[in-house]
Amino acid sequence: MNTHRLYFNFTWAFLVLVWGTDAATLLSNLSDATFAGYSKKVRPFCVPNERVNVTLDVALRQVFDLDEPNQLLKLSLWIRMNWGDCRLTWNPDDYDGIDNFVTEAKDIWTPDMALYDSTQQDFAQLDGARVQITSNGSVQFNFPTTTEVRCKVDVTYFPFDRQTCPLKFGLWLHSGAEVDVRSKATTGDLSSADENVEWELLGLPNERHEIKYSCCPELYPDTTFYVKLKRKSRFYVMQLILPYIVTSTIGLLAYALPSESGEKVSLGVTVLLALTVFMLILGDTLPPSSETTPLIAVYFDISIFLVCFSCLMSVLVLHFFFKPNTPVPSWVRTVFLKYLAKILMVEATRLPGHATYERSEKKVVRRTTVRLSRFMEKLTPTVHGNNRAQVSPALPPLRDRRTTNDRVTPNQGNVNHVHGDEALDHTPDPEYADLPKETRNDETVVTEWQILANVLDRLGLFVHSVSLVLSSFIVLITLEKS
Repeated sequence: MNTHRLYFNFTWAFLVLVWGTDAATLLSNLSDATFAGYSKKVRPFCVPNERVNVTLDVALRQVFDLDEPNQLLKLSLWIRMNWGDCRLTWNPDDYDGIDNFVTEAKDIWTPDMALYDSTQQDFAQLDGARVQITSNGSVQFNFPTTTEVRCKVDVTYFPFDRQTCPLKFGLWLHSGAEVDVRSKATTGDLSSADENVEWELLGLPNERHEIKYSCCPELYPDTTFYVKLKRKSRFYVMQLILPYIVTSTIGLLAYALPSESGEKVSLGVTVLLALTVFMLILGDTLPPSSETTPLIAVYFDISIFLVCFSCLMSVLVLHFFFKPNTPVPSWVRTVFLKYLAKILMVEATRLPGHATYERSEKKVVRRTTVRLSRFMEKLTPTVHGNNRAQVSPALPPLRDRRTTNDRVTPNQGNVNHVHGDEALDHTPDPEYADLPKETRNDETVVTEWQILANVLDRLGLFVHSVSLVLSSFIVLITLEKS
């Protein structure tokens, strides 16, 4: 049994060795016969004016990066080319059925295919590339490459933008009359494409063109593949847009700070510096192009302008709030204190002449006088003759310099009960009457300027809020619809 097995193994090894030697010899003989008298410097043609038809197929392996400031797209491709060479044919029956073999690409003629917008001089990884030749003269040339092409970036709708980067393949020397280039399918191959962390690959359609250049009278064909990309915007929304909106909204708090705090301008300047940092980050991300203006940059500019407007309004408010005792111009009093104060719902009841102010003053004086009258009645339940006169001089003087219909009349012989408006004295106080008119109006002037400052503060808040909401709504809706 062992002898038979040993004999079988020896026989099998001998046959394999002989057959392998014969196969290698056949391939060597086939190669020698095929390349006998072959010149790779001449394009293949066996009939006069015969055109070589090159079929091109591109498989996108991965998009590495889209450098937007420099407008460069770096990606990995699998290039697949096929053409016919009538000089590389044989009969498979003459070589024991061998219908194809592999050789180095440098040994045969290859089309001078070029990627027009590439920043590299030639395809990478072509050294040592091999081709497969079949018995009917068909040549299959497949090779991987990593390339970098120019891509015009349109960031109008950043970060919800879509980019289209063309990959234009064509022959550099041969015109369409000598070599024709066509794509294998209407779209490139995306079955092996890897995902990119920033860009979503939408498609790889292609188009064929024939262009006549200024250098030459012939038409030159090309096949252009369009890499369609869509930006994944979640990162920019969470890290750039939302923080910017929140920071710009904080600028509204400057209107809520009281003028006495002294921090209104400081808060506006701090927010302005923060928004400037966001603007610098955006500038590093986008290309320095003057052809298109990103809507997000317009929104950032509007927000910065509104914060500057907030700082300006804060300065004006502080200026009027602490203004010296100079009278408020009549037109300012009419426009701002009378009309705008009502429209903006600013409380102006502290101003003399205001109906609420007058009613409040009357009520206070009337209540005080009535209480004083009741106190006197309890203190002197029965007063006759001169006793009432003795009490009367001890009473503190009552005066109301703003009312003219209320009076308190002290009598020498008896005490009159005080009721309602009759208890108010419209006779001016001698001590107050002796004061200069400007001194009596100091408090009123200061109050008017302070209320004017509040009106301007409320007006700035209204303008800032409406502008911020409208600009945010318009820009974000436009970006989302894009």
